[in-house]
Amino acid sequence: MNKKEILFLLFGLFLFTGVIIAANAEISGWQMHDETTAIAISQQKDMSASEQGLRRVLSVRPKYLAAHNDLGVIYGMQGRYPEAKREFERALAIAPDYQKAKSNLALLELKISEKKKQDEANNRAHILFAALILAVVAIVLTRLLKKKPPETTAAIDEK
Repeated sequence: MNKKEILFLLFGLFLFTGVIIAANAEISGWQMHDETTAIAISQQKDMSASEQGLRRVLSVRPKYLAAHNDLGVIYGMQGRYPEAKREFERALAIAPDYQKAKSNLALLELKISEKKKQDEANNRAHILFAALILAVVAIVLTRLLKKKPPETTAAIDEK
């Protein structure tokens, strides 16, 4: 690819991405490279096109920190936390003082912690529900076993 094609690709990507991301509440908290990109991505239901575009940019310019950051945001919005973390860390490896990547990495760590707590709470709820079901079954079985069986000796004697 020559420089003109690369610039055209980058310009097209930012125009496309800029039309798709910022108004959606899902983006709240994440910091994109620019607000237009954020609006465009948040409005897009399927972010795969933006993801693919950013990957193409990174294939040409692997040290483009804004693309790493924005790709990390897309991954984070999709709940793909390990990939998001990797992209934020790549941006910070290129520019350790890049504030947006730092903020996004901190937000990601918070989201991971919240998800872990939620998963643990869900597991506890499932265990308690299973224990409750077992207790109900045990009570029902105990009551059934305490009932006297119907008299069957008379029926046997008649034969």
